Amino acid sequence: MEDVGRHEAVRRDLTRIPGQRSGLTFDYCLMLAGSDGFIKADRMICRYVGAAVGLEGSLSTEMARALLLGAIAALRVRYSTITPRSVDYTIWAFERGQT
Repeated sequence: MEDVGRHEAVRRDLTRIPGQRSGLTFDYCLMLAGSDGFIKADRMICRYVGAAVGLEGSLSTEMARALLLGAIAALRVRYSTITPRSVDYTIWAFERGQT
C-alpha cells in the first residue's frame, strides 16, 4: 500500500470499474490500511469544505480535496503532526454530530 509509485496505475485501473469512477474507494482503502496522506472526499467532506468556503452544495470532490489539502499544508507550519487522514476523521466526527 505504501508503494506510491504504483498508486496512479492502480487508481486508473480501479476507476474503470463501474461505480468506482471517483476513486474514493481507493483513497479510503489506503486510509484504512494506515496511510496518512489521503482524504476520502465524500459527501461529508464536500459538505464541510463547501460550507467553510461559502460554496455549500456546489463543490466537486476534486475541488474539496484540493482545498482541504491546501489548508492542511498551511496548517502544518504551526501543527507539524496534522495529516490528511486525521483531518478527514475529525471532519467526519464533526459532521456526524451535526446531523
